Amino acid sequence: MTVRMIVLTLVVLAAPMLAYSQDGSASNSPRPRFEPVPIVEVLDAVRRNDDRSFLIDHRVPPVIVIGQASLRDIDYNTLLIVLRNNDLAAVRVDDIVNVIPASIVRHYPLPVISAEDDSIHDEEWVTWIIQTENAPPESIVPIIRPIMPAAGHFAANPGSQSMLLVDRYGNAKRIVALIRQFDAATPPQN
Repeated sequence: MTVRMIVLTLVVLAAPMLAYSQDGSASNSPRPRFEPVPIVEVLDAVRRNDDRSFLIDHRVPPVIVIGQASLRDIDYNTLLIVLRNNDLAAVRVDDIVNVIPASIVRHYPLPVISAEDDSIHDEEWVTWIIQTENAPPESIVPIIRPIMPAAGHFAANPGSQSMLLVDRYGNAKRIVALIRQFDAATPPQN
């Protein structure tokens, strides 16, 4: 009898949890579906909307998740966000957009900048050369590096007061703003 009571109690206590796990919420509202979509279909939709040519790296998975984005409405800027969410990147080389794993993006010819550029989308990858006046770059790199993605790169050029940063433009702007604050807070070196 005691075993039956324990089993009955467990069933009664577990029933609401089973209902919750089956539909994803305590209410009956539908869950968004994040089913994989063939990447060629996504790129074809972008090509129709933005007239771009694509080359897909052989290491890119054949399907990606686009979340709640609609294929008919997806444009290049939305594609960049979708690629980031799938650990991929897009790099333009000679009017062809290369879709590649984000892990190899720093090996591609990214735009080289030394100041902000409004023509660059926040999700595009850049190489940014940063100069400091006061703060030694070697002291900044260990502070900043942990807030960067694994695919990025950040290094000091010893003796030159300069640093090399490879990252998505949106995050690069944040990092440069932090570097400027560190530089301003450092007394001038004589």
